Amino acid sequence: KSLEKDWRKAKGSSGFTNFRYYSSSYLSNFSSVDYYWKNNEIINDVLANVKVEYQGVARQFSDVMSGIDGVSFQASASSQTFNYHSYVVSTGNSTVEESNQLWVVAIDSVTREPELMKNHRSKTLEVLIQDDNNVLYLISATGKVKWSKQIEGKIIGEVEQMDIYRNGKWQMLFNTKSNIHLLDINGNEVSGFPFKLKSFATNSVNVFDYENKGNYRFLICCEDNKIYNFDKNGKLLSDWKYPVLKSHVNSSIQHFVLQNKDYLFTYDKMGHIYLLDRRGGVRYQPKVSCKPHVSQNFRLKKGVDIDNTSVVFIDSLNQIITSLFNGISDTAQIEHSCEVKQCYLSLFELGNDNLMYYSLLNNRSLSVYGADKELLFFENLDFDVNGNLNVRGKNNKYLVLADEDAQEIYLYDSDFNPTSVFSVPGSNKTTIGDVNFDGLDDVITITADGQIIAYSVNFNFN
Repeated sequence: KSLEKDWRKAKGSSGFTNFRYYSSSYLSNFSSVDYYWKNNEIINDVLANVKVEYQGVARQFSDVMSGIDGVSFQASASSQTFNYHSYVVSTGNSTVEESNQLWVVAIDSVTREPELMKNHRSKTLEVLIQDDNNVLYLISATGKVKWSKQIEGKIIGEVEQMDIYRNGKWQMLFNTKSNIHLLDINGNEVSGFPFKLKSFATNSVNVFDYENKGNYRFLICCEDNKIYNFDKNGKLLSDWKYPVLKSHVNSSIQHFVLQNKDYLFTYDKMGHIYLLDRRGGVRYQPKVSCKPHVSQNFRLKKGVDIDNTSVVFIDSLNQIITSLFNGISDTAQIEHSCEVKQCYLSLFELGNDNLMYYSLLNNRSLSVYGADKELLFFENLDFDVNGNLNVRGKNNKYLVLADEDAQEIYLYDSDFNPTSVFSVPGSNKTTIGDVNFDGLDDVITITADGQIIAYSVNFNFN
């Protein structure tokens, strides 16, 4: 096992890959658009996008392109009226062996885990991060810092993307304690943003478009125990009833429709559940409470009607609580021999089967149980997990284990097979997605010394 770990580690970080050499030598650090093709990759792209009668001509260049290390195109705005364009072809400069490490960017003191943002121009995903000084950075799919922006505080919760003008262009919506921001893909605030909240926020802003007509609503909970509702211009809604909360709400607000009725759902720190209509009036008064030990260990499960809709969560005693809104509750446990304070029990969805899974971390072991509480996977580890397990990727495709002491990560797929991203530098601050939309997933992770590393994921180690 130790030999395998060292081999995977060396394979994942063995010097600079072809792209890292090419990028550091030829590409600009700041750009709006980045495209890079290795060897014959550009031929494959051409073949996929030209008419059949031209494909024979394109294939004639295949032998020529096989001797080329890389081809790139970059564009960046040098002023309001001029763009800078760069085309580079490199030959005979790459002698290093390819690894699954794609690129590295060094930014000190990154506070939160990276998030992937859609770019309508480049048709790629880009990486948004924030450092300890509350500076935002957007990093391109090829590892170039596109822009940085100082904001007044730390982002609360996740950044949501929306198309506020319904023209195919994406913006980034988020809030700090004091303000709600809406940035375009260039880092500029949309007109009317940011706007200041009347009271400090306690959760992240949620955006809803109930009828998919562009009538966006921004809902957020604040320290004055009120829920605020803004239109897409940042104006408070005149017909909103301002429901008063019994305690602070840190959880997100969810919207669902059941039997042709809209429900806005959230719960507060004391466990009180709120089910509201679109105007903030009480739609339904549940007969149960919701007090998960940690916010991630919670799921809302829609039933055939509101009485049979439920909350599922894990409490402070590692009990799995399923409570129907009609007052019927069930308590279940995962059989284990460890003390509660030494065990980390969590629930999650894995893959796209919409079923609940449970993980049990106990010192140096990982157990995964299915919806029926039967053991599906067990692994002995050579490090203390300390609850550092996350589910990441589209359709909850991957399990990410983090070794905090060694600052390494281990990636398993939804069938519990290890991937090429195994015992490589990284941390709990990790996200996964198909950054270049090439059908291959990429891992973006942040190390303790401020390196943002991108790895490609593959499953063939032979």
